[in-house]
Amino acid sequence: MRFLRLSEDLQIHLCSEALMTHFDQLLDTLDPDQKKAAISTANTVIAAGAGSGKTRVLATRYLNLLINRKIPVDEIYALTFTQKAASEMNARIYASLASVSNPEAHEALNSFDKANISTIDALCNKIARKACAAYGVSPDFRIDNNEAIKLADNLALPYFIEHRASPAIRQLMKRFSLADLPGALFTEPMIRWSTVSSPLDFDAFYRTQKQEIAARFRPTAEKIVRILSRLSDLCHIKNATTEAVLKHLKTIPEVPDSTDREALISFIASYENINTVRMPGNVAKSELVELKELLSQLRYSICPDFSALANWVLNESLLKETLDLLSGFQDLYLRAKRTAGILTFADVSRMAVDALTADPDLRSAWKRNTTALMIDEFQDDNSLQRDLLYLLAEHPDRRETSVPRPDELCPDKLFFVGDEKQSIYRFRGADVSVFRTLSAELAPSSAEKPPELATNYRTERLLLEAFNEIFPHVFLRAGGAAPIPLYEAEFTPVGISRNTPGLHPGLEVLIINEQNFNAEDPAQLSAAHTEAAEIASRIRNIRDSGYLVRDGPSVRPCDWNDFAILFRSGTRQHLYEKYLREEGIPYRTESLRGLFSDAPVNDLYAMLRLAVYPEDSTAYATVLRSPFVRLGAEGFATAMIRRNGKEPGSRLPPDVFDAGTEELLGKSDRLRFALGRECFNRIRDMADRVPACEIVSHLWYREGYRYAVLSEPGLERYTELYDYFFELARQADERGDTLATFLDDIARLMETGEKVEGLDVPVEQTGGVHM
Repeated sequence: MRFLRLSEDLQIHLCSEALMTHFDQLLDTLDPDQKKAAISTANTVIAAGAGSGKTRVLATRYLNLLINRKIPVDEIYALTFTQKAASEMNARIYASLASVSNPEAHEALNSFDKANISTIDALCNKIARKACAAYGVSPDFRIDNNEAIKLADNLALPYFIEHRASPAIRQLMKRFSLADLPGALFTEPMIRWSTVSSPLDFDAFYRTQKQEIAARFRPTAEKIVRILSRLSDLCHIKNATTEAVLKHLKTIPEVPDSTDREALISFIASYENINTVRMPGNVAKSELVELKELLSQLRYSICPDFSALANWVLNESLLKETLDLLSGFQDLYLRAKRTAGILTFADVSRMAVDALTADPDLRSAWKRNTTALMIDEFQDDNSLQRDLLYLLAEHPDRRETSVPRPDELCPDKLFFVGDEKQSIYRFRGADVSVFRTLSAELAPSSAEKPPELATNYRTERLLLEAFNEIFPHVFLRAGGAAPIPLYEAEFTPVGISRNTPGLHPGLEVLIINEQNFNAEDPAQLSAAHTEAAEIASRIRNIRDSGYLVRDGPSVRPCDWNDFAILFRSGTRQHLYEKYLREEGIPYRTESLRGLFSDAPVNDLYAMLRLAVYPEDSTAYATVLRSPFVRLGAEGFATAMIRRNGKEPGSRLPPDVFDAGTEELLGKSDRLRFALGRECFNRIRDMADRVPACEIVSHLWYREGYRYAVLSEPGLERYTELYDYFFELARQADERGDTLATFLDDIARLMETGEKVEGLDVPVEQTGGVHM
């Protein structure tokens, strides 16, 4: 008997040969659908709900590929969406291999270091490092989304200032704040859509838009003219609506020429006046019904479409200039990424697909070494990842430089598992329609449907019965008058298995009616505070009552770590933390992002960072708008333009708060700027001479930040954030970190939201608030 340690909390107990089972016996422990999925030989898409044993099925299928199909361990790819899921799959497969007596399993254990069990991102990384030289990227590149964003931000502001005289930028500045525009215009499009191997073709965008506008402009205008003409005919009926139409419709406008600006503006005015007419109520007469329908078409469909077309035509030069600016910034940004060797996950995924598509020889090498692909949680993937898998699973002799069609795939390479109801990563590009389309593309040609893992073995009967009763009203169901759109998840009932004796599971709903709260009454808790306080109180009461929960085959009284609070977003996390502390409930959070999402910590961090890194323009901008300086919008713009130089490549002013900038400011801003300089000089003199926690305390108390917070009604809650930030600084001092090291650690936490050892703060986030 021996033990193998895989991680701190996972031990696999390897027994003697006599206690091991044969693989066929392991198969017999599965239910019929699980077994069918584990041994299927065709390309298959399996719908697997929560708690349905899909990880067990994947592990058993892995063994089947090794034992019955004789596939070497290094030719099987088991892929999933997150590192945590990949680690769990690795452990489960290893444990399954160790539990069976088949010699193939023992051989696989001996070569398990060659197993390809990872995330899809990790697979893309392998491929991209082999192919990156073709795209001007060194193979030692780093994958760091946050560094890429920082790189784009650092380029965006100087680029914006350099081109600030552009009519396109001047027009955008009328709609967006100076603080937001550089990031929204330049950084965000680059991070979301531009990649090193497939840069955005802004000239092609312009040509395509121009062709589309030209094709749709006249037909849409003609439709408006026809409707206006018919409305005029219907005005022989005398009522308030027709009189209002006649008042605005003196003559029927002609279809304007798209090059005649004045005619186009006049045409828009003619139908905008008609759109102000109040539509008739309930009418029975056919002509009035027609009148109402025509007015509705104009107001809600045709006119908005034409207004969008006209807006493009009237602003074509500005749009073209904006696209040219974006193209120039993209060149600058991609050059900087190549030089720095920093790529995003999107860069790596796109590069892997582009390289496999463009290079048949590279693709053939990967196909030869990829005999089986198993993909878990595919509802959280996207079309680019599907294309990658199709390229690896195509017929050996296919060499076209395109993504293969479903009929060009090997018939037995792919095995997808997912649950469209659990797709929660749309913010990272997940697209549930890809999973649903995949199910149709790889559906068997015979009438036999693929197995579905519909039985939940984890959740108690009462809760699943509630789910099956409630969620048909939330999700769409097949069989209705219209087909379910591909982007919608389809509801299917969950099979029920577990009913533990002695448990009394339940579902409670807390409804907060915000209309019952008086926001003007300072003595009354707000709806948000009331909700958080009630949840914390309810947790305390449930725990103190000894409420029973399942513990393996038996039951036990619940403890604090049996509770989870889930959020749709982290906006109200601080409230829950406040009331959990008041109830004396120990807790921890999955992420500390909430700590850094509000002004106090950001402002304190920015002043400290500016003292250590005076060239940091982002920190400088934050400090200028913070309570330490409080420059107005005009003064802020003046200071930022001065700092970044009037010409590309100009040197920074010699001092952070330089006299030249001060002279350019108005009277009130000049005084604030001078006070900001004095504060900055004090902090700079303290840097690395006194502990970081003392500097943080000095900024909070001596430089007046605490007063600024408490003087604004409703901001007193921010005082707790100072305590957390102070504790982080104290821990850094205890470790002997320099101020620069402390700030770099804070920057990492702000970007990644990693847990901090020793800070017992947090709460898990996702969804609305559920308990």
